[in-house]
Amino acid sequence: MHHRFLCFAALALLSLQTVPLDTTWAQEDGTVAPGDSLKTYSFGEVLVAAPSLEVIAAPGETEIPAQVLDDQDVESAEDLAPLLPAARISTNSRGEANLTLRGASERQVAIFQDGVRLNLPWDERIDLSLVPMEAAGTIRVSRGLTSVLDGPNTMGGVAHILSRRLDDTGSRTRVLLEAGEVSRLRGGLVHTRRTKDWSWLGAVERRQQDGFLLPADLEDLDNQGSGRNRTNADVEQSSVFLRVARHLQRDGSIAVSFHGMDSRKGVPPETHVGDDARFWRVPKWRRGIASLQADFVPDEERLWRFAGSLSLDVFEQDIRDYTDATYTEVQGGDEASLSRGEDVGGEMRLRLTRTNDRRRTRNLSWAGSVRWTEHVEEEAGVRDEFSQVLWGAAMEWDGRTRGPWSLRAGFGLDGSSTPKTGGRPEQSADVAPKATLRLSRDVGEEAQLHAVFGRSSRFPSLRERYSDAGSVFLENPDLDPETQSTLELGGGFAHETASFSAGVFGSILEDGIIRVRVTTPDGESFRRRVNEDEIRSLGLEMSGQWNVTPTVALDGHFTAVRVRAKAEDGEFTARVERKSSWSSALVARIQLPKTRGLELQTEGIFQGPFYSLDDNTGDLAEIDATLSANVRLAYRWTPSSRTPLGGTVFVRVDNVADTEILSQLGLPRAGRQVRAGVRLEK
Repeated sequence: MHHRFLCFAALALLSLQTVPLDTTWAQEDGTVAPGDSLKTYSFGEVLVAAPSLEVIAAPGETEIPAQVLDDQDVESAEDLAPLLPAARISTNSRGEANLTLRGASERQVAIFQDGVRLNLPWDERIDLSLVPMEAAGTIRVSRGLTSVLDGPNTMGGVAHILSRRLDDTGSRTRVLLEAGEVSRLRGGLVHTRRTKDWSWLGAVERRQQDGFLLPADLEDLDNQGSGRNRTNADVEQSSVFLRVARHLQRDGSIAVSFHGMDSRKGVPPETHVGDDARFWRVPKWRRGIASLQADFVPDEERLWRFAGSLSLDVFEQDIRDYTDATYTEVQGGDEASLSRGEDVGGEMRLRLTRTNDRRRTRNLSWAGSVRWTEHVEEEAGVRDEFSQVLWGAAMEWDGRTRGPWSLRAGFGLDGSSTPKTGGRPEQSADVAPKATLRLSRDVGEEAQLHAVFGRSSRFPSLRERYSDAGSVFLENPDLDPETQSTLELGGGFAHETASFSAGVFGSILEDGIIRVRVTTPDGESFRRRVNEDEIRSLGLEMSGQWNVTPTVALDGHFTAVRVRAKAEDGEFTARVERKSSWSSALVARIQLPKTRGLELQTEGIFQGPFYSLDDNTGDLAEIDATLSANVRLAYRWTPSSRTPLGGTVFVRVDNVADTEILSQLGLPRAGRQVRAGVRLEK
């Protein structure tokens, strides 16, 4: 494995950042093509364009255009991991796919869709396998330190999912049909239209599958039948996304949108703990998000800009617990639920920006946000009510100083309070300051160096403090907020055919929230979330892109992270659960040849070793590194006088070598998977 890793890492170092062979599609969907001299700030549906203050993308920032999402056949947000440097998306024992960046936990990363936070307030995370992507046009991810304007609980990074849109008047319709093994079916319809004054987007999607196939050589697994189809791994989902925008003068707009998701799924049981596994099914997972977004420039000189959004979020989930891996008998009776949860909440976000001179090289921005949620949790017939208010206020100056230097400096305050605690002891409100400072210097016209320092906090979610997760956890209402200080140094260059960026980063996490195994005085064993005194991280990240020829492109990234907590001897040598040491990916895209429309794409994905909590021993068990590969063959054609419809026919084989890959101990991922589909566009 060692020599394979070295070869793969060397290839990754020669490759670069994600861009498509044909950037025209990305521009039509509203993204900024490589080489444009604009920097865009996402807020709600609005992309606020300003002259570039950072021409070279920082190592911690990645943009994935719509064409790359199509080429990767992205079904849900869970499929984004290979495209994102320093990212790991893994499935936990609750069946939820979560995103971590640079070793940060999933609750430290905020995920937005058109400016609306998708993290569920009760748990401060979202199951990415249930976030459909057919309406997505662009993905923008910032890892590590982000702007103070992003709001609270963003200390580990921010991911923005922006819906498809048209820059020019006209319309586009897309139809997708896809099929695969274990009764995998997926269909989607997306229609976008733009006139002089209005824009519309409508998307519907339906998908289902009976599970996934395990690698053929896996044997002697607990809670797994004789076949390769993963026990209790089925999923079924329908979704709809609607957005209507009215264009205003001076590039402003006002928009309303609705996103509805109706899902049901099984939760694959752990394969190493026997009858102690979770035998869960989720017969109901429903969410509806409605939002109002506005953006306008009030003055003719365009020195001021206001943007804001208001959203309403309704969510309900039902979890049923079964007696064993046959899933025939529900604990407590046929209609009994282990847990029923209902959430009603909303969020308001505001931002005001003042451009300080007519050259628009300096901006001063103020931002504020407040999110409230009411959560009802019903377990074993007991109904508890919880609530939380999460708020933030910040100010940031971003601009060019003298000569080749640029500076971004921001300061803010974040706060959290829990007015309702389900009958538990009341907690005092938490308030924490945050600050970032970024200094960058242009080196010629194609390169840049930068240094970033910042400090921010994350407040515990209601579930972390007050839920026993079906008697699996001991509650800990006294959890304190996490606070992290981070330093990053890096640089990069961008050329017509290639770009490369690299950086080193280090962080100190105080009062980091981790899971441990504890034993009560009566001898019972439980998991519990506690504050760790200090966790230190040190990492290296590289990414880039090289258009070798007009028909061949290489993209890749490589990340190494060392995460350690304080051991009993006071040294920082203790391992931390689920923190991967290495991650890397290399993607090669080849058109064979372009005139015939054939395209071959290969992907290599390396996941470094990490540690996972072993419930049998209470210790951390090492999970070996893995190397896997995917292959895609497609035929693409464009509309013509004889074929008014454009489209793509593709066949994709994921995990070609049928490699065993673990999300965590006892939770194997899919082996070799084959699927095929057709996408038609007009």
